[in-house]
Amino acid sequence: MKHQKDEAAPLERDGLSQSDIQPVDSTRSESDLDGELGKVAGIGSPLEVERELQRLKTKFGVSLETLRQEVKHRRSKDDTQSSTAVSLVPDEPEPASAPVGGIELAANLATTTRRFLVLPGDAEVIIAVWVLFSHSFEVFRHAPYLAAISPVKGCGKSTVLDLLAKLVPCPIKAEGFSAASIYRIIDICKPTLLIDELDAFLTGNDKLRGVLNSGYQKDGQYVCVQGDDHEPKAFGTWAPKALAKIGDLPATVDDRCIVIRMDRKVEGEAIDSLGPDADASLLELKRRCIRWAIDHRDSLARANPDMGDFQNRQADRWRPLFAIADEIGGTWPDKIRGTAEHLENRGERSYELDLLEDIREIFDAGRDKVIRSDEIVDALIAAP
Repeated sequence: MKHQKDEAAPLERDGLSQSDIQPVDSTRSESDLDGELGKVAGIGSPLEVERELQRLKTKFGVSLETLRQEVKHRRSKDDTQSSTAVSLVPDEPEPASAPVGGIELAANLATTTRRFLVLPGDAEVIIAVWVLFSHSFEVFRHAPYLAAISPVKGCGKSTVLDLLAKLVPCPIKAEGFSAASIYRIIDICKPTLLIDELDAFLTGNDKLRGVLNSGYQKDGQYVCVQGDDHEPKAFGTWAPKALAKIGDLPATVDDRCIVIRMDRKVEGEAIDSLGPDADASLLELKRRCIRWAIDHRDSLARANPDMGDFQNRQADRWRPLFAIADEIGGTWPDKIRGTAEHLENRGERSYELDLLEDIREIFDAGRDKVIRSDEIVDALIAAP
């Protein structure tokens, strides 16, 4: 294709030269690719971006590396020209270059989680599989939220979100979101929302609760009116979300969550601190998660896992994690189902009820009619 001297080809202006393009179909031109790349640069989901780049590689005969660099170039230009919510999302790393084994990857995720967090039971299994879910959530019908809750401060809830921010796609972490900011950010860039201190701004905020609840199901949206003419507009709210809160969750939010109950670590429990020294290994782990999700996308989309006795909403929130565990293989299907049954068998529990039952056990064991309060506290601390 020839251009007049005073006219630069569109792709040459944006970083690609005509020599980069070897169309499989000779009727395809660089202007076609230019338009396609413009659309891809506006996609927030890394999984969707990679799928589109694979398609463009086949369609135009351009290497993936060249296409990735072009998308990155276009996004950097957009960020300098506007201040949209997309600029809140850090640049995503490229997928690992080689295929990734699911069993090894899941084990590394679980081990890494235990390195930085003191967790109840087998909660690292849940976190490991949920991280992989966040990279492949688009193929499922429901998006179970991950919630870390505790009775008091200092139990590691925020550290859960800090660790997830290093591993999940397009993380946006904040200690406060307005309802409008959530549905606008999700509609623009499909991030993984990491919402800390949920108790500080959710109470009495029915609009925010409605936005959170609407994003649980695929194609979930929030409709509001805008402008002087009050025109209705629908915003997508479908995205992975992890929450941290002191105290129990509202019933409608809890129903959509996989809940991890955190407690303060006791003397002798040692963990590493998240910091710059861990960044390189966590980045590589994230790159492997991206690659695994890309390679297993189609299988996960077809998955129909055995849900056992789980039904209705309970089955909806666990189905994605069961499907991912089945895809990982090895002992992971049994691990995730066993952990799920343990969490679900707690029923409608609360920290207050747990405390009362523990105190009753102390009285039953002592058979004393009167026990000093300091003795109760010592017994509770010593309890397994």
